[in-house]
Amino acid sequence: MLLHHVRGPTSFQYLKTVDGVLKETYQAACRARGLLENDDHWENTLREASLSQCPLQLRELFVVILLFCQPSEPLKLWNIFKDDLCEDIRHRIRQQNQDITLPYNEDIYNEVRTESNAAETMTHRYDTNNLTAFVNENLPKLVPDQRHAFETIVDSVIHDKRKVFFLDAPGGTGKTFLANLILAKIRQSGKIAIAVASSGIAATLLKDGKTAHSTFKLPLSVNLEQQSTCSIRKMDLLVNYYKTPH
Repeated sequence: MLLHHVRGPTSFQYLKTVDGVLKETYQAACRARGLLENDDHWENTLREASLSQCPLQLRELFVVILLFCQPSEPLKLWNIFKDDLCEDIRHRIRQQNQDITLPYNEDIYNEVRTESNAAETMTHRYDTNNLTAFVNENLPKLVPDQRHAFETIVDSVIHDKRKVFFLDAPGGTGKTFLANLILAKIRQSGKIAIAVASSGIAATLLKDGKTAHSTFKLPLSVNLEQQSTCSIRKMDLLVNYYKTPH
């Protein structure tokens, strides 16, 4: 490109010299001559978005810029905004580690880079040794009916039989204990098990349990007379994660 616009170049250094200043790269020389767009407008776009958008939305915007806008220095944009892009992940890790002073680090940045493969991340987040110990310790505690339900449900998941089960028993008879044991066994095998409950109190009784409203983005007020839909978008990073469980 420079050869088409620089008249009578005598050396490679001459090509990279603009207004008497030797630029480090040919690309920098092209930008200085106005032959290439700089990334100022993309930087301003991300800076403005970081003031009002959540980190997930900011990451989606960053990906759109990378895919369709061809910024000349994508690494520079990443280095400028990586803390804003990772803010929610650092907050989550702080809560998990109970360390409010946790600084940004490479582990947090790397988690953002691999977040698009959410299903794989969720599959490998559990310590299989701890899960194995939990299952081995509590499996002998099951009564015959619980043992039958455990084996039937786990077999259905492991062999991909795709069935629906309903556990019905009086309060205090061990339904939650059984559910947590099933979750541990499934996660131990490397599969994804999502624990969902209708209320927040019930969700806290399940290992890594969440409410249905939080998990599936259900509207707070479900109107049976009108069409109500989940607010999970097709391009949401967790769509594949929700499709994976059995």
